[in-house]
Amino acid sequence: MGTLKHAVHLRRRALHDLWRCRDDWRLPLPRALMRRERDNQLADLMPVVILIALMVAIPLFTTLVSALGDSYPAALATLWPMWAIQAAPLVVALLQTVRRVPGLAIDLARRDSVGEFAALALLRASPATYPCVPLIVAYAWVAAAATCLLVGLTLLFGWLAGVLLAIGEPRQALDIALDNMSPLAWLRSLISALILGAVCALAGILAAWPGSQVTMAGIDAHRLGLRAMTASALACLVAMLALNWVFGVLSG
Repeated sequence: MGTLKHAVHLRRRALHDLWRCRDDWRLPLPRALMRRERDNQLADLMPVVILIALMVAIPLFTTLVSALGDSYPAALATLWPMWAIQAAPLVVALLQTVRRVPGLAIDLARRDSVGEFAALALLRASPATYPCVPLIVAYAWVAAAATCLLVGLTLLFGWLAGVLLAIGEPRQALDIALDNMSPLAWLRSLISALILGAVCALAGILAAWPGSQVTMAGIDAHRLGLRAMTASALACLVAMLALNWVFGVLSG
């Protein structure tokens, strides 16, 4: 019970520090870290995003045409908003969770184990300012950019597949997809991506917050990475459900 109470207190204090330092990413050093993390993430995630867009586009814009026949336009009008508004932001956030969060958590624990954060504390600086808040901003920015790219490439690949394979009417399918996405729907997709990206990073950071890890042996680092990845994935799923509920209430 004492350990659980300490963990809850530590994370509560971490959330307070992160909120208090939420604007510190604009400082020169944190901003440089944010940009570096953003660029590294984009380079790491883009090949996978392109592959996922291709894997979604071909079934959605070619296979279903042959399978559904005249029912295809109605099916696309239902499936496309679900992909663009809900699934794409969640896919990107989970991709960040799998590819980036374990390394983030292990790096935080390593910095703590070598005394970096203790030295910052002597200077009255918080790990929230550097590196945590800049990382959260970078994750949110990358999630939004990658989601836009994923949705856009899905449309492009779907249209190209229809044209090259001469299946259905690619122009009509493109019009259906665009007509069923209002400006508010695009905005909802972007907001969801930003929030899920931030939640992804926040969960990983809280899992490895300085002071919560006592050792960094190889096996412990592996477990920490898995624990942070699991916490981040669950947090993203819960956040997606909460966002769906909020947007449902607002639209109702």
